[in-house]
Formats: sequence, structure tokens, C-alpha cells
Amino acid sequence: MINAIELQKIAEFLNVSMESLVKVPQVIQETNTVKAFMGMVESQEVKEGLAIADEIAIPYRAAVLRLFEEDMQVLDDIYDGKFQLLKNGDLQYLK
Repeated sequence: MINAIELQKIAEFLNVSMESLVKVPQVIQETNTVKAFMGMVESQEVKEGLAIADEIAIPYRAAVLRLFEEDMQVLDDIYDGKFQLLKNGDLQYLK
């Protein structure tokens, strides 16, 4: 859970209202590209292949995220927490 102060900081960072962050959308879009693409194919073989690809991708994404978090911790330790993650995924050094 996040508190209101954290939610406000996220809203400011994304340049959106706090209400838009907590509003439940009427239609939830599929964000998993493999699953979204799976709905567009007709061949059962291709669907099975995409399912296998999705299963393989889950632990890969988790490993990449874990490595990123470890790298961020190293940067924080070295530079005393003076890095900020930008919207585009770049890191900015804060003086």
C-alpha cells in the first residue's frame, strides 16, 4: 500500500491528477503483449508457442527486475542516493 503523500508525489512526477491514479478504468486493457497478440492468431500451434514464450518470459522479467534493483542499490550506496529515475527510463544524477 502507498499513502497519500506518496500518491501525490507519483501524480506530480507523472503530471496527472491523484484522482486519475486511483480511478478504476471501465475497460482493463491487456498489457501483456504476448497475451494480447495471442488473441489475434488463429493457429493452435502458434497459440501454444506463444503460451510457451509467455511462460519463459515471466522468470526472465523477474530476473531482469531483480538485477535492476540490485544495480540501483549499488548506485545509491556509491552516490548516496543521488540518482533519480526519469519517465523515459534514464537515470539522472542529482547534485
